[in-house]
Amino acid sequence: MIISSILSLLLSNAVVSRRDISIFFNQGALLALIYCITLEICSILILNKGLGLHGGLLHITNITQTFHIFIFFISIIILQLTSFYPRILQISNYYWLKDLIKIISAFFFNKLREHMKIIEYPISYHNSLLTTNKRIKSCHVLFSRYTNQQTCFSIHYPKLLNSCFSHSAIINSKDSITQFEENTNLDPWSLTGFIDGDGSFSILTTKSTKGKLICKIQPVFSIGLHLKDLSLLLSIKKYFKDAGNIYVCKDKKVAYYNVNSVKEILEYIVPHFDNFPLVTQKQADYLLFKEIVSRMSSKEHLTNEGLIKILSLKASLNLGLKGWVADLMEDIEAAPRPKVPALDVLHPGWISGFISAEGCFSVVLSKNDKMRTGYRTGIRFILTQHSRDESLINQIRDLLGSGRVIRSNRSNSVELWIIDFETIKLKIIPFFDKYPLIGSKILEYNDFKRVLYLIDNKLHLTKEGCEQIIMIKENMNTKRK
Repeated sequence: MIISSILSLLLSNAVVSRRDISIFFNQGALLALIYCITLEICSILILNKGLGLHGGLLHITNITQTFHIFIFFISIIILQLTSFYPRILQISNYYWLKDLIKIISAFFFNKLREHMKIIEYPISYHNSLLTTNKRIKSCHVLFSRYTNQQTCFSIHYPKLLNSCFSHSAIINSKDSITQFEENTNLDPWSLTGFIDGDGSFSILTTKSTKGKLICKIQPVFSIGLHLKDLSLLLSIKKYFKDAGNIYVCKDKKVAYYNVNSVKEILEYIVPHFDNFPLVTQKQADYLLFKEIVSRMSSKEHLTNEGLIKILSLKASLNLGLKGWVADLMEDIEAAPRPKVPALDVLHPGWISGFISAEGCFSVVLSKNDKMRTGYRTGIRFILTQHSRDESLINQIRDLLGSGRVIRSNRSNSVELWIIDFETIKLKIIPFFDKYPLIGSKILEYNDFKRVLYLIDNKLHLTKEGCEQIIMIKENMNTKRK
């Protein structure tokens, strides 16, 4: 029984491309080993000595049976620690002879493959401690591609298996482990606010090599985040009913959630923003984007006349027409850009999501010889946005009760600075305690609160308290590992 189970496991890893089948055989082997251990324990309890058939007639004692149990137990540990390795092939966009050799070598010998490791807790431990969460069933890496010498992976989670991550990790074999827990209860207004900050609506254009069309176009709704926010992207993908795909660029430690299907955009993306509209000037980009996708749904992009109308809309979208498209369509007239009316009242959930994307909680330490600790300590909150949304920043400042709005003509941006300790303590902290941030920003907020507590209790005036603040600061924002 154990031999057939192990052979099935090895066979599944060798010839089966689907990782969930491999994991199924692995778990079957684990159950077989547990069954063998149970038989050996029963034999110890019933018989002290006897004869057994193990490839021959052997004399069996309690010592030999205990040794068998030990071997089975070690086998379980080895299988549990080494078996969950989904594998991908590195495939470039252009197939030269060396690329084909690399692909063949990787396929047959598994020497040139990158490994994406899925950490699974043992079945008994997982069921006892994490009973409220689902366990990942499979992870399919569809393909890898090279973009500007950076390897990007497309990760897809099958809908049929309803797979999700819970206390698991996806890592590259060369990178450190990044643990995350998926948030399955995203507030719609918080999501809209977050996308107001970090989302984008764009129309990609490529030259048409066949036929008489001017160009080919593709709509893309995209959110790009640091890898530490991969769990948030998974939650957003699940919120939009698993539409689109997630791309991970390991060299830059960036992950992208993209939806480029006209059907999925109209079915999942558009209804959300119609019910929970954007607040910044990005709303105008969304309305233009929605109009273009609607025209594509009506097949207008399959004629040059329809393409000209769509490119006219694109000329008012984001930064307008650029590159060869702008040269080709010099005489095109940009469509009027929709006006975004200011809201009298901002939804608290939207503010939380928007600050999760664009806000910054930081600790300020400046050397000062007059201080007993050698440092002057402070905290500050900064919110940055494009200058076209200056009125919105002023509105948020009035809501939070204080702050200074600084405009930079060089970077064409506007910033809200709040450094007053009492305002942060009495306004900002209670607000975000009631309307929690999303993504990794909540980690910065929690550290920010710890420093505020130390300052509020005058512990920053002591050597120990100052050292603790320095340690917290050294692990915040871009320095967080």
